[in-house]
Amino acid sequence: MKIIRRITRNKPEIRLNFQIDQKSDLLLNIIKEYLGGKIAYRKSQDTYYYGSTNFGSAKRVIEYFDRYHLQSRKHISYLR
Repeated sequence: MKIIRRITRNKPEIRLNFQIDQKSDLLLNIIKEYLGGKIAYRKSQDTYYYGSTNFGSAKRVIEYFDRYHLQSRKHISYLR
């Protein structure tokens, strides 16, 4: 999450960014179908990445991880 304060606006702007990097785009396309968002190729690292800044997508990610828990130490990070 990023909070941006602009002189031209009274209220701060809040942006969410959710990103997943993979060598292949196969799994990322499935994620995109479920969550929306975009897939792009990063030539410098020879990887694909899924990204979303949409609040609706963020809500679906949270609901998914609440239902299907991560099977690694990242689960603890998610709970924080």
